[in-house]
Amino acid sequence: MSVGTITIPTMIRAGYRRDFASYASVAIAAAIPAILYFSAIYFSIDCYARANDLNPMPRDDIPRAHDVFLSMGALPAFGPLLLLAWMFFSGYTPTLAGGAATLVMVASPCCAGWFCACSRAALATSVENASNWATRSGRGSSTAARASS
Repeated sequence: MSVGTITIPTMIRAGYRRDFASYASVAIAAAIPAILYFSAIYFSIDCYARANDLNPMPRDDIPRAHDVFLSMGALPAFGPLLLLAWMFFSGYTPTLAGGAATLVMVASPCCAGWFCACSRAALATSVENASNWATRSGRGSSTAARASS
């Protein structure tokens, strides 16, 4: 992300045209495959749903966008994007904006509470699995019990 802040001025000083150095044509050319890719994904999911007789959710079950965006669950998803956009348009460097957004992306799940709970559950599962493996392979507490008898 920050490479452009170095390479573009360097390329312009080296004699490349400004429009070539800014990669505008590359960005426009990349939009075409991106649109085709996401269109193919959409249509393949739509065809799958029709072939398997899957119906859309009832309108009453779909949450309002306002409620979703303002919920604490949306903070880890949208907080870093909002910060990144704000920092870009406020004049911060891309490196600083990307670094700050990355820190918010890592920290916001902890603030929302679910990351810590998931981490504790994953740790407990890992400890339980390791304990079960050690017991089955004769390396756990059952080994000490057999040695004392």
